[in-house]
Amino acid sequence: MSLYGFPKEYWYERFATLFSDFQMAYAQQRGKPRWADKTPLYALHLDFIDALYPDCQVVHVIRDGRDVVASHRDRWGYVAAVKAIDKWPRFVTKARAFGRTMPSDRYMEVRYENLVGNTEITLRKLLDFLGEPWDAAVLNHEDSPHEVMERYKQFSSSRRDAAGPDGAAVYQSRVGAHRRESDPLLRTLIRWRAGKQLRELDYR
Repeated sequence: MSLYGFPKEYWYERFATLFSDFQMAYAQQRGKPRWADKTPLYALHLDFIDALYPDCQVVHVIRDGRDVVASHRDRWGYVAAVKAIDKWPRFVTKARAFGRTMPSDRYMEVRYENLVGNTEITLRKLLDFLGEPWDAAVLNHEDSPHEVMERYKQFSSSRRDAAGPDGAAVYQSRVGAHRRESDPLLRTLIRWRAGKQLRELDYR
């Protein structure tokens, strides 16, 4: 592919500026001084993102792969659950390999189970890593307006309702979901395809 006489770094800079300008404009319209992107597929392309944004910070949220499979089944069906069995170890392994090449102030791993089980402690550590001040409002994010699709809003609401009478925005009901929702075939496939990564991450 022709680069029109410009070095690769030129195109990286141009693309990064275009994407960042769009994201920053969107954030500032809503009173936000900083933007982030949480696309899961980025786990496979962190080296490219690092080339575009050499000062970016990466937060890698790791969840028990068995629960990931259970959630895929719950939301998108059985075929999606089977595909997730291969996707989860690939995404986690790739992102962690990248993380080992990064300085500690640019890459952080956060366990989903800690995020929902010890929310304040985990968020304080996360905000400290990001260089952002602590604000107790993060514990009550449901009280602030969010631009999300109505379908997702209804989905989240149903999950909160299922979590119990308190209806807390941060619910723990999906931790260990695989124990209730995975059948023998899924359990066997998970052990076969993702057992190594589960053991490395101490998911028993």
